[in-house]
Amino acid sequence: MKNFALLSLLPLVTLLTGCSASFSPDLTPNTEVVAGQPFSATVMGGRQPVAGAHIYLLAADTTGYGHASDSLFLPYTGSTSQTVLDTSGGPTNGYYYINTGATGALNVVSAEYNCTVGQAVYLYALGGNPGNPITGPNAGVNSTAAMMAVLGICEAGGNFAAIGAGGVNLSEVSTIAAAYSMAGFATDALHVSSNSTALSKQGLTNAFNNAANLYNISAGNQASANTKTVSGSGTVPAAQINMLANILAACVNSTGPTSLTCAPLLSHALSGGASGTAATDTATAAINMAHYPSHAVNTLFGLQGTVVPWLPNVTGTAPNDLSVAISFTDTSISGPYSVAIDNAGNAWVSNSHFPTSGAPVTEISSSGTVTSYGASNTNIAGPNGLAIDASDNVWFADASYSVFKMSSSGSFGTATSGYTSDAFLNEPPLSVAMDISGNVWTASQSGPVVEFSGGGADLTGGNGFAMPGRTNAYSVTTDTNGNAFYANNSAASTAVGGVFEFSAGGVRANTTPYGTSPAEKDTLAVATGPGNTIWAVNDSNNLFELNDSGTLISGGLTGVYSGGGLADGAAIAVDGAGSVWIANSGGAGVSAFTSAGVALSGSTGFGSSSGNVLGAKGVAIDGSGNVWVTSPGSSSVAELVGAATPVVTPIVASLVAPYSNAASKP
Repeated sequence: MKNFALLSLLPLVTLLTGCSASFSPDLTPNTEVVAGQPFSATVMGGRQPVAGAHIYLLAADTTGYGHASDSLFLPYTGSTSQTVLDTSGGPTNGYYYINTGATGALNVVSAEYNCTVGQAVYLYALGGNPGNPITGPNAGVNSTAAMMAVLGICEAGGNFAAIGAGGVNLSEVSTIAAAYSMAGFATDALHVSSNSTALSKQGLTNAFNNAANLYNISAGNQASANTKTVSGSGTVPAAQINMLANILAACVNSTGPTSLTCAPLLSHALSGGASGTAATDTATAAINMAHYPSHAVNTLFGLQGTVVPWLPNVTGTAPNDLSVAISFTDTSISGPYSVAIDNAGNAWVSNSHFPTSGAPVTEISSSGTVTSYGASNTNIAGPNGLAIDASDNVWFADASYSVFKMSSSGSFGTATSGYTSDAFLNEPPLSVAMDISGNVWTASQSGPVVEFSGGGADLTGGNGFAMPGRTNAYSVTTDTNGNAFYANNSAASTAVGGVFEFSAGGVRANTTPYGTSPAEKDTLAVATGPGNTIWAVNDSNNLFELNDSGTLISGGLTGVYSGGGLADGAAIAVDGAGSVWIANSGGAGVSAFTSAGVALSGSTGFGSSSGNVLGAKGVAIDGSGNVWVTSPGSSSVAELVGAATPVVTPIVASLVAPYSNAASKP
């Protein structure tokens, strides 16, 4: 999905002075090493055990992106020697592994590994005989067969919450769950890593915990994908996940890399989508599919075969894309409008249909638990845009001609009526954005710009900052210098569209809008990208990029990018690789483009295949690389698992820790 040669999770640095509040994560590393608890595991290729597979116990490295995963198995000197030192000279050379027996099973004893509390751990199975039990040294061995299962986070006492009485079951389904959940941190199956910052590790932890929402590793050898998240709040696209698992199973249960089902998988699941390095095993192929879910869909879909091990699955016509989207519906979610992510990776959603139904604000935790807030505040008339400040307070624009500030625990303090301005007399605010000083900028339809302090004071003196002409300011974003940029859509023939810029003091930088050519005007949404570039999308379904002085820097003959399923973009988010994600209010799914404007999504966007992403209104990216999309028409919120490159959250923290400070991946 993204260019993994670029940027990943942005490191948070100390917030600039002048902020009304600051976020200071605990950077003290956990160094408590504990003896791992014993567990059993079984490796299945489809419905058959894989005998003689090499099982590696690995942990995500946290010293830098692109690093090799850490090996946890120790040389075992007990009465029965199990651990074997890998001397193959390959990528696992020097790691210890344990062989599976004739039934695909193995038992890991406590003395065979240690883990550090907080460490993100997974199993990796390589090779073995996916057919009959071994009859010779290499009889029936498929060197391409590789599977993963996420154990989760090492807890005090060496326990893993995901491991139940059924032990650990590695299969093609567990591999898909692992590949998609940790895609934002994985280069391949043996290189899963983050950097050492607290927020980066938080994103990694959330990603590994998310795997349990897709698959229960202790559910038994016959288990398919989950249909519901662990919390029961989200619907999991089981048929989509099982279909992806069946694609892998066709290769696993074959004679190896040159077989008719392995060769196409490896050659089409490339590290760069349509280019790059071919996968050498099925686990890495799964990770590559998670990174680029719109590539070679028909070819990969056709590898399933007519008889498949994992049901129910997608049959007949190939899906639009290979993304995996969890859909959240809840009585509190009603007309979800905007979405933003806090520092812990939780998604906060404003519900425009309140007070008719639902709650003003819904929180979906990083593990999928849904909580509602603010329902008792009768002053709220219908939330619109939403943003989160550096202290995780939730700000939202409301149809009551006010802006509300709510703590992360749901308290409005003494400001239960919100903050208002005389500038809102004609139109209520539609959108909000935080700047690096903790001030709040609002956008409204046909109204002036209003800036509030973090304490709710109207910094415009009550009249707002004047906008030229009659405009509809639908969206606002800020840059690292504290400037605010507004998307303006023409409301009449006398109006001006494009993008307007205001300095931190409310001085308008341009009297005529940036981007006024027919291809650029009538802007609907804006977002800030690396280097303070401003990305904008308009109602002609064109995407373009401006520098912070308003000069068009997009490529192409017309200076704009198009395609990728763009259909009335309502919101934009930029991920850690600089890729741009657009919520399509006039179509299906969410569109994605690289920082160079190359469409990553197909003609109907991402998410329409496996999640209810229709008529999207808001989009946000979390610290695990999940893309969150609101769909007011269906009153649902979709989480596209591992589709993007992770970012620092909330957005204001990302602005203080500029994209240019991000660690790079090789």
